[in-house]
Amino acid sequence: VTSNFFIMGGNSMKSTVCVNKINQVFKVNIPLIDLFLNPTIAQLSKRIDSLKPKKSQIYSNNAVLLKKGNEDEINLFLIHDGSGDVDGYVEFCKQADDNINYWGINADSYKSIEPQNLEIELIAKNYINYIKKIQPNGEYNIAGWSLGGTIAFEIVNQLEQKKDNVRFLGIIDSFAPIVNKSRILETYSIDSEVEWLKNYFKEDGFYEKLVGKVKLEEFWLNVLNNIENMDRPKDAIKNEIINYIGFDNQKYQNLDIEVLIKYMNYIRSLRSACLNYFPNKKINTRISYFAATDSKNVNYENWKLFSAKPTEVNYIKGNHFSIFTQPIVKTFYKQFLGCLYQPED
Repeated sequence: VTSNFFIMGGNSMKSTVCVNKINQVFKVNIPLIDLFLNPTIAQLSKRIDSLKPKKSQIYSNNAVLLKKGNEDEINLFLIHDGSGDVDGYVEFCKQADDNINYWGINADSYKSIEPQNLEIELIAKNYINYIKKIQPNGEYNIAGWSLGGTIAFEIVNQLEQKKDNVRFLGIIDSFAPIVNKSRILETYSIDSEVEWLKNYFKEDGFYEKLVGKVKLEEFWLNVLNNIENMDRPKDAIKNEIINYIGFDNQKYQNLDIEVLIKYMNYIRSLRSACLNYFPNKKINTRISYFAATDSKNVNYENWKLFSAKPTEVNYIKGNHFSIFTQPIVKTFYKQFLGCLYQPED
């Protein structure tokens, strides 16, 4: 009863399942944030008994208080990575020995069976609404890792256009927008999905069964049905999907194929939104960029083109993922905190 849910392998997805089950069994309405604040059975049982409202309570499933600080201290909003979850920031926030309130912004509920043509601009607009419910005004501090860096940039862009004051923008090992006006935007259609699936499924008659579908949702439901009836072992198909997802493989091992497909296509949707994104103007906020020295093919130079102020580049020894794990994350946190409190030029 004193074991930590997250140390035992819990993550954002399992958190949602756990909280829903608690609410169903105990006839209560505990928000998701309570599992982050009370990650043991002993702590949760007290919370169920008391149900006293807290000022640190979550405002929606999209905003999670990862580390509570002082009410009069600054808020730091950490935007989810390409998985759509904020799990990656948990170990980083554990290092925090300051009084900052660390908020994680989870992805919107875009997880459907089919991929969607998302836009970074709309995603950022929705996330600003969540942020402003927590902090209606004042100086904003925004940061994002990987794909979250792109969303964080656009959030700052829109906040500035609203005449809001942005104090800090941290972009952590994120691909910069591609500067190529002749580029072809990637969109999803049934034709594009058939071509994409040919990389993974070679079975005879597989594609003939998909003919005639006019909506992407119907198309992918049919794909799911065909996969369920395949002779190829389901575990082999699951492993292919998990390898494509490419984040924490252990996180996805026990999910069924339908849920895996939803995650895969959601991640594809986010990646396409990022690749299609091109800022409409320069921002006035200085970019504090954090580059993992061992990251491969992460080109950050173009970020310098999108701020009116010189970009501050900070190097962290490690790769794209190890900078958020021990022992590197401890050093990274101290380096990040120094930049966060560094005064503006």
